[in-house]
Amino acid sequence: MDTDTPDTAPNPTPTPVTIERVAELLKGQGLNYFLDQPVKDKPTVLRTGFIDTEIFMVVDGPYLVFDARWRGQPDKKDAPKLLAMCNEWNLKQITPVMRFQELAQEDSLVLMASRIISVEAGLNDQQLIGFLLTSIQSLGLAWQFATELLPDYVTWGEELEKLQADAEEKLSAAEAAHEAQKEN
Repeated sequence: MDTDTPDTAPNPTPTPVTIERVAELLKGQGLNYFLDQPVKDKPTVLRTGFIDTEIFMVVDGPYLVFDARWRGQPDKKDAPKLLAMCNEWNLKQITPVMRFQELAQEDSLVLMASRIISVEAGLNDQQLIGFLLTSIQSLGLAWQFATELLPDYVTWGEELEKLQADAEEKLSAAEAAHEAQKEN
């Protein structure tokens, strides 16, 4: 049974991707976000996150960049461990790309992951929602991997499993909507 009305039906036509459109789709999925104030000659950054991650999205020319930072802050002494972990993840997984870098003002490292999609030809609503939700889901798997290898840096509670389950549920709903749209 199709519950979409003409006012809420996803747009099947590829349309330009803007950060405002990304924000509207996140809002429609029940995810909170905020937009940074525009800075001259720089794209607006959308920020969101979960208990274990900060997520940044930006439309940068012909690309939508999804970049995330794990909330754990490993010590510099663990750089070889992080290098091995990132290499293992990137060899075995297609996405997201995992990397780390040194924090300039602190004696610690930051673990990051990213995905990028070309938006030069535009994306329809289901493509964009699919990218966003699969990015969140794959990010959850990446951070689960990091949490297993770096448990000493996990300072947040058990709420993580609930958030991952919520993300998977939203992904399943988006996939079901996509399948229903294909059938019509």
